[in-house]
Formats: sequence, structure tokens, C-alpha cells
Amino acid sequence: MQFPTSAPSPLAPRCAQASTRATIGQMRGNPLPVLRQLLTTCAPAFLPMVKKLCKRFFRVYAHAYIHHFEDFQHFGGEAHLNCSFKHFLYFVLEFDLVDRDTMQPLSGLVKKFLEQDQSKGGR
Repeated sequence: MQFPTSAPSPLAPRCAQASTRATIGQMRGNPLPVLRQLLTTCAPAFLPMVKKLCKRFFRVYAHAYIHHFEDFQHFGGEAHLNCSFKHFLYFVLEFDLVDRDTMQPLSGLVKKFLEQDQSKGGR
């Protein structure tokens, strides 16, 4: 799988779209090998950009849990928030995209989710 490391501005979105389509087409079954290849073979700026985006997403989750969790409970969205965060958490842990220091505001919740899954025979 080849990925362009640079492209003129008008072509960059098309190149990204073509690479994404090719990648998604290869992700039948277990997507982790393809994602690993993406994160290691893309342009040098790709991984830092993904890490920055994941750090920002983590901050959104932290804000939601710290400041709006009661609202999620009130409107019946707690399970959805937990499920979404758990998927995000395992993704960023699998690919080391968010450091543990950044996760400090939700360290108790992260620990709880990881321990629950370990006790069920997961990760």
C-alpha cells in the first residue's frame, strides 16, 4: 500500500480519499494490521497530527464526564457515552496515541474500564 507523502493542495483531498477507500477495502476482518501500517508508513506529519486530534478528543470526553455526566444520566445517554469512550480508549491505547499524563483527569474511569475488561477475560 503506497501513500503519498505530499501532493499539491487541490490534489491532497483526492489522494487522501483514494488512500482511505483503498484502506477500508482492505480492512475486512481484523483492521489492526492495516491501521498499524497506516500509522507507520504515512507522511511524517501524520502521526503527530493524529496524536493531537486524539488528545483533543480526549479533552472533549473529559469535559463531558466532568461537567455534563449528570445530564447524560438524566437523558439516558450514560451507556452511549461510556461505550463511545471505551472504544476510543482502546483505540488510543492500542496505538499509543494519547499519553497517560493527558488521561489523568479521567484516570479513575480509565482504570475502572480496564479492570472490568480484564476481569471478564478481555485485554
